[in-house]
Amino acid sequence: VTRHPASVTAAHRLRGPGEPRTLLETSVEINGSAVKVFVAHLAAGWPLGAGTRLAQTAAVAEIVSAADGPFVLLGDFNTTPGSRELRQFHSGRLVTSCFPDRSPTHRILRRCLDYLFVAPDIAIEEASVLRTGPSDPWPLVARIRWGGSEA
Repeated sequence: VTRHPASVTAAHRLRGPGEPRTLLETSVEINGSAVKVFVAHLAAGWPLGAGTRLAQTAAVAEIVSAADGPFVLLGDFNTTPGSRELRQFHSGRLVTSCFPDRSPTHRILRRCLDYLFVAPDIAIEEASVLRTGPSDPWPLVARIRWGGSEA
């Protein structure tokens, strides 16, 4: 959710068995600059498991790496920070994570399953988990800066 003008540019289907999953791609205009925002909700743990999420994260990484300009990648990845599925997102070459301390983001499981990643040219000024609301995952909030823009 953003207070800035946004438009959906694509819904990328992520392959795998079970419930259909997509990567939503939007363009958000902030102070005259455009930033791509990608939102994902990957396969849950059982019975689909790590294999399906590994294929989905590979597809997400391929799509996000082709973004022209600054981008933010966020969503429910349904896996923990040290998992094999997230290794490509922790290298710092593709993205930077706002939760290196592995803050719990899931209300019931008390695990970090939800993430906000940014392109290497974006600085995360502040990030937090809002421990409130009826949903299993708690909302993530971040203040980011790139070039002369802030959101």
